[in-house]
Amino acid sequence: MEQTKPSAEGLRYRKKLKARLSVERAALELVINGATTA
Repeated sequence: MEQTKPSAEGLRYRKKLKARLSVERAALELVINGATTA
């Protein structure tokens, strides 16, 4: 399968998705750590 260069739209979407995932993971870890230490 030949790989064409990703569209700017797709690239921006993936970047946004990755950023949101990292933020959610950080929040989740905060909640988990807070729950275990509380």
